[in-house]
Amino acid sequence: MDNLTGTYWYVPSQYLPAMTAGTGPVPHAATVVDQTVWRFQDCTGGYVAGISATNIGNGWSYMMMIGSVAPDGRVKISFSSLDGNSMTIGDGTFDGSAFLMQMTSGSAAYSVTHWAQMMPIDPSMPEWNALPGYPDTSVPDLTGLLTPIISA
Repeated sequence: MDNLTGTYWYVPSQYLPAMTAGTGPVPHAATVVDQTVWRFQDCTGGYVAGISATNIGNGWSYMMMIGSVAPDGRVKISFSSLDGNSMTIGDGTFDGSAFLMQMTSGSAAYSVTHWAQMMPIDPSMPEWNALPGYPDTSVPDLTGLLTPIISA
């Protein structure tokens, strides 16, 4: 588990669809593209910390990630917006090569729900330079992923 430090993870094409729901003025639901990239900065003793970048069609947003990976592979990660105004909880599993995650966030008026298999990504892969959900964006373009997390 500790070998995750410094690694990047992304949502491959087949897992990009997510659902949004709104309640007004008429209840509605729609499919959106949810491209997410994670960068783990510290992974020690079953705990992970890092930054995530997500775009569901409104531009990139960055969140601090902190969570745990239990010895049996169960995963719980909280995603806190860097402005401190929102938080999302993700649940899932880790089999040593991929994370299978589920999350829902938002409010009663508008929410997004998504499940995805997060796969490792590195500079040797074509997706590094053209993310499947937003091919004009590369992982290096997501400079917010480099936001440092200070250990206290």
